[in-house]
Amino acid sequence: MQLQAIFSADGKRKAVINGQTVKVGESVNQAKIVAIDSGRVRFIKNGERGELVLLPTVLQPAKVEE
Repeated sequence: MQLQAIFSADGKRKAVINGQTVKVGESVNQAKIVAIDSGRVRFIKNGERGELVLLPTVLQPAKVEE
């Protein structure tokens, strides 16, 4: 699973995982979302706990041809 974004809507956090917007209590890919914090999402899948971390975007400088 890939965590793509975390945002706040109506005072509640939501996450975008594999292109699907979810909130706490919902499921994606058979994983139940149990917490959405700033920068990470915790879930339970097949009885095991897991965590997805939002990685910072790395921007590379544009190459300018002279």
